[in-house]
Amino acid sequence: AREGAGAVVTLTGEPGIGKTRLATELLARAHADGARVASCAALDLGGAAPLGLWAELIRELSRELPAPPLDVAWPADLSALAPEVERRFGREPTARPSAAPDLERARLFEAVVELVEWAAAGRPLVVLMEDLHIADAPSLELTGYVARRILRLRVLMVLTRRPLPERAEADAVEHALRARGVLAGEMTLGPLAADALARLVSSVAPLEADEIDQVVAAADGNALLAVERARAVGRGERAPPASLRGAVRIALSGLDADARLVAEFAAVAGRELSGDEMRALPVDEPPRAASTALQTGLLTGRGSALGYRHALLRDAVYAELAAPQRAWLHETLAGTLAERDDAGLAAEVARHLRLAGRNDLAISALARAAEHARSLGALAEAAGYLEEALEVGDADPALLLELAEIEAWRSRTDASDVAFGRALELLGPQAGVDLAHASMRRANWYRGPLCVPREVLQASRRVLDLLRADPQEDASLLQEALAACAWAEAVAGDPAQAEELLAEVHWRGGGEQGDELLTHAIASARAFALIRGGRFGEAYAPSIAGGEAAVRADRPDLSYGAWLNGACAASCAGDFERALEFIDRGQDALAGRGLIGLEINYLAARSYVLTRLGRLDEARADADEEAKLAERIDNRELRATAEHDRGLVALARGEHEAAAELLAQALDHHAPVSRPLARLARAEALVRLGRCDEAEEEVRATALEPVGPSDFPDTLVPRLTRLQGLIAAAKGEHGLGARRLEEAANGWRRRLDRSADGDRYAATLTDLGRPPVAGLVEPDRELERVLADLRALERTTA
Repeated sequence: AREGAGAVVTLTGEPGIGKTRLATELLARAHADGARVASCAALDLGGAAPLGLWAELIRELSRELPAPPLDVAWPADLSALAPEVERRFGREPTARPSAAPDLERARLFEAVVELVEWAAAGRPLVVLMEDLHIADAPSLELTGYVARRILRLRVLMVLTRRPLPERAEADAVEHALRARGVLAGEMTLGPLAADALARLVSSVAPLEADEIDQVVAAADGNALLAVERARAVGRGERAPPASLRGAVRIALSGLDADARLVAEFAAVAGRELSGDEMRALPVDEPPRAASTALQTGLLTGRGSALGYRHALLRDAVYAELAAPQRAWLHETLAGTLAERDDAGLAAEVARHLRLAGRNDLAISALARAAEHARSLGALAEAAGYLEEALEVGDADPALLLELAEIEAWRSRTDASDVAFGRALELLGPQAGVDLAHASMRRANWYRGPLCVPREVLQASRRVLDLLRADPQEDASLLQEALAACAWAEAVAGDPAQAEELLAEVHWRGGGEQGDELLTHAIASARAFALIRGGRFGEAYAPSIAGGEAAVRADRPDLSYGAWLNGACAASCAGDFERALEFIDRGQDALAGRGLIGLEINYLAARSYVLTRLGRLDEARADADEEAKLAERIDNRELRATAEHDRGLVALARGEHEAAAELLAQALDHHAPVSRPLARLARAEALVRLGRCDEAEEEVRATALEPVGPSDFPDTLVPRLTRLQGLIAAAKGEHGLGARRLEEAANGWRRRLDRSADGDRYAATLTDLGRPPVAGLVEPDRELERVLADLRALERTTA
């Protein structure tokens, strides 16, 4: 770490074997040597909020860090996980623009990486993360994400875990880091040898030789057991207890009531209690009580915080608690944590209430925990909290609607439909406006990145039917439904119907009252309708209006669609310079927001446009940057897409070997692109390399691929025919090659009408979720390519 080569080290071993002692000794020496150090541990006994491990680490790191420059956004982004970070850096809390859950997650992950980079900028950083075997899944995912980015930083990450219980997610993190060369050391700690254990025992208590031998024999190589037995003997207990439960029972027996209560609260918490939490407990003179409890040797203090020296000791104290006392402790601690009004503690509050048997109070805490998890992009955890709340309480339509939306974001449409259906049943047919609001919510979650126009259309039509039949109609909701219905018709239905719906929105005053999101929705629908109708130039103005409205609303994720609509309209009109302007405006709106998934899509579109402009060096640079960002966030789908895009640029540059390899990788990795078109592009690269047999295999494979609207099936025949002609010509069959190329040219001549471009645009968006600019079909350009192939063949045979 000192030399700028980051690394990860894992320590694995049975409980009590010495992992924590070894790791903390390392941190102490690193700190003494000038390094910055920080540590965190997974919450024992369950109940940790998603990313709770990292929330603890962020709080500890931010205590001593200098404030970063004011123009960086990551402190505000981290506030979703650790709200106090901004104030620690001397900043007033700032509102964060909301975004889709997957984008929130990506932004938060990037912010954590930037925090680690800032922490390691001035001096080496050593981070200890304990008990990965019980860490929540998002914390493990973020651990792997950060660890992959430290190779060029002065950072050492030390991870501890037990071999049991087995944890597939923890194994996956280690495997990924090992494969990437980040995992520099893997240490498995076994039982200590007798002589080492004897030295440890001697350092704990002044014992006679025979007493040391007895303690060593009884400990069986376990350092923690040896230490506790040595302390018991050192206190004069000639017959020390054989178990930790017995040891802690004796250690706690001499405490007064308040000190014992502090020790019990610390056991129930399952983690270190902060000074503020200690002071809020129903204990007289908390500092004195904590100091007395520390004298048992079971606990350790860090500043005003208090926690157990080892999880096994905490477990032993917890096991000694009588059931009624345990329940009271859990409920009391839940109330103390709830008073802090920290959404990140909601999951812990719910866990304590469940363990206290207060399911009635746990429901609201679980709902808040789900809301917090969703804000972090931890959708699986959010769904789990909601399912638990529904399990322990009466069915609640609000909770079911939230669950339905989260399941939709998780692409679990069947589960979403079930939850939504249950919510509608509970609302009942007489609910009127409530049913309309529920359906509008469904329409909204199927817009954006999910992009399922059929669902949007169905849900928004339900809203319109409900509101038009209700004399007390909600005017703003009606306008929102009209705009959503128009959008769905424009994208995948009848553009003429979309225009009629937009006219009704205008008649009802929609978009004229300062509602930026409604303005964006109206503009987006209008731009789509114009594009579908082939009126590309007219689509510029609503695209700009939608993009600017989203920027004013501080929704860069929504502005993304508007600017790309403009870019695609300009591309369809053949105005590639204007398309580049739209893309650049979109990228500016995303700058510094951490929304890497959207940045990648902009780069893909930009690479395509630059290729069409003949600016191939810039196109390659953008495609390479697209690949780097996809690798950074470790998204397989985006990595495969970047391989495809880089392959197309390489083909345009005449780098046929690279093109063939990259396109093969994209196909093997199932990139979300048109597979028939990718195969034909690879076939062309292979022909140019003289590998005609392989090219023929790709052409045959193309014919076997399933074909959908985004594959532009009406264009596949002239494309295939052209490749057959190129293969024949390359094999010396010049007559056959010329005939196939003439057939391809005639095929493109029959398709010179560009009226279908708008439908092709929509198909690429809805089927693949790709920037439609990359799916542009240009028959005149394709015809010119075929004619150029014919001229080249004629020169060969002349």
